[in-house]
Amino acid sequence: MTIENSGASGTDLPTLNGVADRNNPKRDVYLRQFAEQYRSLLVEYLRARGSLSEAEASDTVHSFLQTKILTDEAKVNLVVKYLEFRQEDSEKKAVKFRYYLKSSLWNYFLDLKRLQNRLPTTSISGLSGFDVGSNDDAILFDKVWLNGLLRKVIIDVRDECHKKKQLDKWELFLRQIVLPRLLNVSTPGYAELSSDLGFKTPRSASFAVRTVIRKFQSHLRTAIADYLPEDSILGAESCVDEEYNDIMSLLTEPRVVEIDMLSELIGDLELSKRNSLMSDVPDNVVAGERTFLFDPEMTMYATGRDFEYRWGQLRETRISDWLTSWDTPLENSEDLTLEDLACGAKMSDKLIEAVRNTAKRAAREPDDEPIAILGLIYLLAIAVGFKHHQRIFSSEKVPKIRARMNQLVSVPWLDENSKQTLKFFLDAEIVE
Repeated sequence: MTIENSGASGTDLPTLNGVADRNNPKRDVYLRQFAEQYRSLLVEYLRARGSLSEAEASDTVHSFLQTKILTDEAKVNLVVKYLEFRQEDSEKKAVKFRYYLKSSLWNYFLDLKRLQNRLPTTSISGLSGFDVGSNDDAILFDKVWLNGLLRKVIIDVRDECHKKKQLDKWELFLRQIVLPRLLNVSTPGYAELSSDLGFKTPRSASFAVRTVIRKFQSHLRTAIADYLPEDSILGAESCVDEEYNDIMSLLTEPRVVEIDMLSELIGDLELSKRNSLMSDVPDNVVAGERTFLFDPEMTMYATGRDFEYRWGQLRETRISDWLTSWDTPLENSEDLTLEDLACGAKMSDKLIEAVRNTAKRAAREPDDEPIAILGLIYLLAIAVGFKHHQRIFSSEKVPKIRARMNQLVSVPWLDENSKQTLKFFLDAEIVE
C-alpha cells in the first residue's frame, strides 16, 4: 500500500477496529484513511521533537506506518495492541489513541537509533505507547496536530468564500479574527474594517463575520466527521460532538496557533495589503491568548480600536449635522464640530442642551453607534456647559457624573482633548 502525504485529524474506535480486523472487507479503505490522517502529523511531530530534517522524519514515519500499523501480523500491529490493552486495563482505556501513537513512534525512533549504535533494542511490547510522556511533549504534539487541522479548515473556509464570491466576508474574517491571533496584535475593529472593505455599517460587518465563523464551525465538524466510517453513522453525531468539544477545549490554550500558515492565508489578497500585513509581523511571533474559540454572537464593537476609530470619525462632524442625523434640528446653531466639543470650546447653552439631550436619547435607541461614544458626548456637553455657564446641565448628582467621567478618562482609546475637558470638570470645585 502506498502512503500519501495528507492532513491530520483524529481517529474513532470504529476506524481503529477496521484497521485491526484483517477480515474486514473495507480494511484497505480504513488503512488508507488512517495513513492519510496521521502521516503529516507524525512527520511534523518527529521533526520538532527529534530535530530531524523533513526527509529523515518522513522516512522514519513511512517505515513506522509500514511495519507497525499496516502490517497483518497481530503481534506487531500497534492498533491491535492498543485495542487489546484498552479492554484489559481501565486506566489505559482513558489514553487517547493519538497520544498512544505519538509515544509509539518516539519509541520506534529511539529503537532505530539503538540499532544504529549497536545498543540493545527494546522488545515489541516496549513499543506500545501507553506511557504518553511528559506534559511538554503532549503539548508539542497537540500543537502540531491542531495546527494541521486548523490549516485545513481555514483553507476550506477560504475556498468556499471564493466559490460563493464572498471575498469581502473572507477578508473581513481574516483581518478581524484570524490574523490578530497569528500576529499577536489587537484586532482592527468592525468600525475601521467596515469602512475599509465597503460594508455599510459596523453592524453589517459584524453580521458578515458571524456568517464566516459559522462556516468555520461547520467545516471543523466536517473535518472531524471525514474519518468516520460508513457503518458508524448512527453513532457519528455523538462522536463528532465529543471530538469537536475536545478540539475547542484544546484551542482555549494560549499560544497554540502557528505563524507559518500566514503566507498561505494572505496569498490571495492584493499585493499592497499582503505587504502591509507582512510588515506587521514581529521578529519573535507568539500567538495571542485569544483563540479560535470565538462566539458567533460577538458584539458589534468588540475592541478599543472600534471606539477610537469611530470617535476619530465623529470628531470631524459638524454638531448641527450630528443633531440632524438624530432628528434634532437646531436653527441658528453655531458652526462648530464635535472636535470643538472635545476641546471644550465655548458654545451657547441652547446648543449644549440639544447635544446633551440628543446623546441621552440616542443611547436608549438601538443603532450602530456604540453607547460608550454617546456617553462620552453626553459627559462632554456637561463639562463644557459647566466650564462656560457655571451650571450643571443634568439632573444627575455630581458624584454620579464624576464617577462616569473617571471611568472614561482611563480608557486607552480616549483622545487627549476629550480627556482634558472631562478632567476640568473632575477637578473643579462644585457646590450643589
